[in-house]
Amino acid sequence: MEVDPAVAEITTLVLRAAGHDPVHAAHSDDALLLTTDWIPDVVLADAAVPGLFELAARTRLRGNGSAPHLIVMSTRPDPDIVEHAITAGAHDFLIKPFRTLELLTVIQTALVGPRGESTEPHWSIRLRDAQQRRTRQPII
Repeated sequence: MEVDPAVAEITTLVLRAAGHDPVHAAHSDDALLLTTDWIPDVVLADAAVPGLFELAARTRLRGNGSAPHLIVMSTRPDPDIVEHAITAGAHDFLIKPFRTLELLTVIQTALVGPRGESTEPHWSIRLRDAQQRRTRQPII
């Protein structure tokens, strides 16, 4: 789910090229309509999508079984947004802009599970690393 049509188009092209079958929705209500006949494995959603964090929308996206893996994206690693994502059951949190390899790795991890023995949730490691990258002071 992405509100920016240009970002949605580029992301769709990248995911198709990687062998995925993406379907775009600009709003959580649109996504719910799509899931009447189809159950996604992963939901990639911008935190700015209207209705994303509503409990009813999250519950109705569940389908017949476990909920799809939710990956939330945002241009801001705002603590409130991260908290909403965690509460909604997010598997991971991507900070925009992100690299293609980063996106594909996060999706692959959601689909098959993480490699390694970390006891820390996957999103928390990545969020901490991203915040450290953004706060580094330039060397003059």
